[in-house]
Amino acid sequence: MKNFLLFALGAFLFASCAKDDVETIVKHYPDEDLAIIQANLNLPSNPIDYTPALPAHLAGFSATAAGTIDDDMATLGRVIFYDKSISKDGSISCASCHEQTLGFADDRAVSEGVEDNETDRNSLALGAFVSFRRYYNMVIGGGARAGFFWDEGAPQLEVQAKATIENKKEMGMDLGELVDRLQGIDYYQPLFRAAFRRDNAIDEDNIAFAVSEFVNSIISAEAKFDQAHPNNTSPNQLQADWSGFTAMENRGKNLFVDNCSSCHGFSLSPAFAFMSGVAQTVGNNGLDLEYEDNGVGERSSLMADNGKFKIPLLRNVEVTGPYMHDGRFETLEEVIDFYSEGIQNHDNLDQKLRGSDGKAKQMNFSNQEKQDLIAFLHTLTDDAMMSAERFSDPFPQ
Repeated sequence: MKNFLLFALGAFLFASCAKDDVETIVKHYPDEDLAIIQANLNLPSNPIDYTPALPAHLAGFSATAAGTIDDDMATLGRVIFYDKSISKDGSISCASCHEQTLGFADDRAVSEGVEDNETDRNSLALGAFVSFRRYYNMVIGGGARAGFFWDEGAPQLEVQAKATIENKKEMGMDLGELVDRLQGIDYYQPLFRAAFRRDNAIDEDNIAFAVSEFVNSIISAEAKFDQAHPNNTSPNQLQADWSGFTAMENRGKNLFVDNCSSCHGFSLSPAFAFMSGVAQTVGNNGLDLEYEDNGVGERSSLMADNGKFKIPLLRNVEVTGPYMHDGRFETLEEVIDFYSEGIQNHDNLDQKLRGSDGKAKQMNFSNQEKQDLIAFLHTLTDDAMMSAERFSDPFPQ
C-alpha cells in the first residue's frame, strides 16, 4: 500500500511538472481562416496592436479616449485601404492618394482617380496626434462637430469613406457593387468575421466602419517635436527654449506660437491650442480675391462661406506638399512667402489675418525668420509613423 501511494504521488508530481512545461497556444484565427489570409496578405497570425504609446505631453488625450481602437477592425480597414479592388477599374486604392511615406498625403497638386480622372482638390494628409474621431470631437467643442474634406462636407469618417469610394473622379465604385465584389474575394470573409464577430458581415456600413477605424488608428506622436515637448504645458514653458531643439528650431517655435498657433495650434498638441482657446476648423486665408473654388461656400451657397476651407493638420507637413486645397504651393518656402507678403484682402478673410486697420495683414518675415519657421516645421516629421508596419501595405509586393 505504501509503495502504491509513493507511485501515485510521483505520477502526480510528474504530470504537474509536465503540464507546466507545455506551452499553451491561443489561436486568434481558425486554421482555415489563417491559411486563406496568409496566402494572400502579409499579416501576422495575431493582429498588430493599434493602440500607440503616447508621450507624456499627450497624456489624457489618448487615441482610445473616445472609443477603443479595435485591432481586428483596424486590420480589416488597413487591407481595404490598400486594396485597389475597391475602385471601379481596379486601379486606385485609398493609399494611392494617401501614401504612408508622404505622411498619408499625395505628392501631386490633385490626385489621379479612375479612368484617367483627376480629383477636384489636393489630398488632405492623415496622421493626427490622436485619433481623428478624438481630434474632431475636441477641436471644435461645445457639442458641435467638425467635418471632413476641404469643405467639411462629411460629418463622420464613415460618410467620407463612402463618398470617396462612390465619387466618379476618385474610385467611381457603387457601394452595392463593392459589397458583391468583396464577397467574392476569399480573404475578406475571415477578416470581416474577425472584425464584426459574425458571419455574413460584408455590407456597405461595415466597409466604411473598418476604413474609418484604420484611419482613426493613424497616430503621429513620435516626431522630434514630441520628444522635445515639455510635460509642463503652461504658456511660459511653451515659449521658453526647449532643450531638445536647436536655436533655429526654438526661434521658429516662438514665431509659430505668435503668428500661426491661433489657427494651427491643435495640429501640434492640445497645449498649443489652449494658448488661444478652442481652435477653429475652417477659415479664409486670403489666397485669392476671387476664388474659382469657394470651398465651404460651394457646399453651403452662403456668400459668407466663400473661400473658406478646412485648416489642415500640420503633422509631417515637411513631406505632405504640394500645399493648399488646390496644391498651388510646391514648397514650405512658398507657403511662408505667401503668409509673409501675399495675403489677399478678401471680404471673408479670417479676422486673425487682418491688421488693426481691418485689412489683410502682411507678416513680413525676414529671411532668417522664414528659415527658422521651416526648421521648426521640420520637427513635426514623424519617421516612425511613416515606416510603421501597422500602417503599411499588407499586400505582397
